[in-house]
Amino acid sequence: RGRENLARSTALYVARKTVGLPLASIAKGFSLSHYGSVSGSNGRFGLRLQEDKELARIVNRVVKSINKQT
Repeated sequence: RGRENLARSTALYVARKTVGLPLASIAKGFSLSHYGSVSGSNGRFGLRLQEDKELARIVNRVVKSINKQT
């Protein structure tokens, strides 16, 4: 495993929360070899959001904004 990439982790999380595609499709869009990578990343990112309330506030605003537009 590599180091955490906050931007990529955020994008995976937002994609999962907004696009409604299967994990395998999201994984393919991010050039990941296995759909479990999306699930694992989202689990870790969810834990980070529980610890970092400011980050959670920002990410939730992004998710709400995207969902509002679709």
